[in-house]
Amino acid sequence: KKAELWQMDEYVENLYESMDDKITGTAMILQLSLKAENLEQMSRNETLFLALSRTLREDSKKSMDLVINIMYIFFCFSSYSEFHPVLFQYKIGDMTMKVIDLEVKRHELRKQDLKKNEANKGGGR
Repeated sequence: KKAELWQMDEYVENLYESMDDKITGTAMILQLSLKAENLEQMSRNETLFLALSRTLREDSKKSMDLVINIMYIFFCFSSYSEFHPVLFQYKIGDMTMKVIDLEVKRHELRKQDLKKNEANKGGGR
């Protein structure tokens, strides 16, 4: 489905619904963010940034697809220095670092679990 800028309110409303709706909504917003000509108008949408930052903060541990969509949206804005103040205003850098920190910790836990599993398999022969 092709995203349309005039449907932004609908996509933002999806961020207050089920996880599938949140993923769909952020996918549509991401589609719009990939077009540089949309970024200026999107950057002036306070509701959009509040909803995206809230969703990332509250749901980042629940869905990797959701996190990827939102982080990619913010990446699109970060590519242009004129949008850096907007990202700063909504503390996107701080949230990004928290998401990265969480994923590093998850990775370390998976590595430890893998080592334990391999040790248990090797020791049971």
